Amino acid sequence: MSHTDLAASKIEKADLYVGAKDLMDVLDDGTRAVAKLANIFDMQELKSVLQQYV
Repeated sequence: MSHTDLAASKIEKADLYVGAKDLMDVLDDGTRAVAKLANIFDMQELKSVLQQYV
């Protein structure tokens, strides 16, 4: 796991990109697994979204 900014994430490889929906919409080009969160502070939402990728 690592943390990066949006520009760097376009060239960094990852199994799954997780972030706020508005930022992930920019990153989602159809070639990446992208988990979009409406509220990044909502732990229940985070768990629910991550369960889809387990």
